Amino acid sequence: MQGLVCPAFDDGSPTTVFRGISTSQGIHNRVEHTLDSTAPSSASPLILAVLEDLFFGIKISEAAKRAGARMVIAKTPDAFWTRVEDAPSLIVLDLNCASMEPLALLAKLRDNPAFKEIPTLGYLPHVQEELRRQAIDAGCGRVLPRSAFSSQVDALIREAVAPVVS
Repeated sequence: MQGLVCPAFDDGSPTTVFRGISTSQGIHNRVEHTLDSTAPSSASPLILAVLEDLFFGIKISEAAKRAGARMVIAKTPDAFWTRVEDAPSLIVLDLNCASMEPLALLAKLRDNPAFKEIPTLGYLPHVQEELRRQAIDAGCGRVLPRSAFSSQVDALIREAVAPVVS
């Protein structure tokens, strides 16, 4: 199985994101991938993510890497606010990440003059129209259905970091 680059969590630790059983020639093996979170350098543009779905995290992290940026997942509100101080090029929010209360984070972010200009991008299932409206009202700069976000993630990340990388 090919290795992937995992997004770093707010504590910078490598993250195990795949556990399961691999079958090769009829033999079952326990598979656990610990993914490297070391590239690119800390001088690279930062993408700050609020999400629980690590497979989406990997997708975002890989897009960030291809764009010359790094991505960090904030696991707690305190970690989120610490990373916001690092002036991320983009904040990506899974609007269904209940443990982080993304609408409250957005409202507080937009209320702070030091952070209100940081670009934000939220994603959600296409059927959650009310949540989409709430996110826009809370100050989310752009809200996309998960499917559109997933198919456009490379372009979205490149667009966010282009002024920094150029």
